[in-house]
Amino acid sequence: MFLIGLFQQFEMPALIVAIFAYILALILALSTREFVKAFVANREGDVTAQAMGRLTLNPFKHLDWLGLIFLLFLGFGWSKPVPINVNALKNGKKSVVKIVSASMVSNLILAIIFSFFYALTFLLDTSVTFFFFLQILCSFSMSINFVFFVFHLLPIYPLDGFLLLSLFVSPANKFLNFMYRYGFWILLVLLITNIFDYILLALELLILNPLLNLWALILF
Repeated sequence: MFLIGLFQQFEMPALIVAIFAYILALILALSTREFVKAFVANREGDVTAQAMGRLTLNPFKHLDWLGLIFLLFLGFGWSKPVPINVNALKNGKKSVVKIVSASMVSNLILAIIFSFFYALTFLLDTSVTFFFFLQILCSFSMSINFVFFVFHLLPIYPLDGFLLLSLFVSPANKFLNFMYRYGFWILLVLLITNIFDYILLALELLILNPLLNLWALILF
């Protein structure tokens, strides 16, 4: 989902509320990813991110405004990458694995947390604007964080899944070199052709839907 899709789902004045909730959910997901990277890197001995003011949840420290605009209107984009000095890390590659894995898992954890609060909002009177805002904020946050988690699992350059893979294979590996050259274009094809949407839908049916059913069973 991206911003244009909201115009097809909501009418005024709910559209204004939905746009605000969507932007807020997106900023929260991006900021959390980068903060977790900075936090784990700091714990692993690299204080570079802390020295540059990136050890914070303040979104203005993490957002790349052009990347955010791309995310809002085109469905793909980026944030400012957290600087990591590999030479300063305590355990070399093991530390990098921890840093990258933690940022990915942080999005999954947020997706799970917001799925619970999304289910909880069905106990509220969503005809009240504030409660409606809470419901769609939780819904967007759940979906966006789940998308980020799944997207970065893909072993395609420059995603986190590719970075993890590159740590365990030879630098001369043909797949790595292929991805370095064509990774961006592969990602573009996945997004333009909606192939990624089918992958995402399958995983939502396997993971998110049963999770929401579980919360519903507990709450109702």
